[in-house]
Amino acid sequence: TDNYVSVYYILDNKVQRKLLRNTLKNLEESFKDKSIIRCHRSFMLNLQNVEFVQKEGKKLNVKLKLMENSIPVSQKYSPLFLEFLS
Repeated sequence: TDNYVSVYYILDNKVQRKLLRNTLKNLEESFKDKSIIRCHRSFMLNLQNVEFVQKEGKKLNVKLKLMENSIPVSQKYSPLFLEFLS
C-alpha cells in the first residue's frame, strides 16, 4: 500500500511480519543482485524459500516454506521468474 511494504520473514522457524516505510520498486532495486525477486506488482519473494511452483494453465503460484497462502506470479514477471528458477 502506497509507501508501506509488509515484509514477512522467518525467525526461529516462525513467520514474522514487519511494516517498512518504503516501496516495492525501491526494494526491488536494493535486492537486484540477491535471490529476492519481483514476481507480481504486489509481491517479491526469496527464491531460497520456494517450496514448489504450481502451474494452472498460464498461471503460476509459488508455495513458500512455512507460509499457508501461495504467492501469484503475474504474466508480466513469469519469464523473469522462470529464468531465475532454471
